[in-house]
Amino acid sequence: MSVLTKTIIDSFCRLGKLLRVYTGVESSPEELPVERLRIAVGKACEANPWFTKDHVHTALKNWGELLTKDGLEAWLAHYDITDKKPKRVALIMAGNIPMVGFHDLLAVLCTGNTALLKFSSKDAMLLHEIID
Repeated sequence: MSVLTKTIIDSFCRLGKLLRVYTGVESSPEELPVERLRIAVGKACEANPWFTKDHVHTALKNWGELLTKDGLEAWLAHYDITDKKPKRVALIMAGNIPMVGFHDLLAVLCTGNTALLKFSSKDAMLLHEIID
């Protein structure tokens, strides 16, 4: 596994920890931007009436459980990810389900490629905050 892939995995593991703390699955002595995420969830629910706080919470809880070092390494172990010239991959994010485009972003970044994102106007706030 490349150094870049390990760095990306570490970043997604930190995101997983934030999501687990936000959803109450885990506690943390360190300061995490939970309040920023809470504000983004509220704005996402205001922007998209199909997003209820329960649905967003479920999506964030599920991603928090999946974004662990063991989970990510096991998932990526099935693929031959070698150092190569990164490709630019365009992703058009849907906005019908909270975090629906996140898996695509995860796959592009974990394979060492660069993502060019077009956000749905109905799901831009939450994914922007997750990426930050």
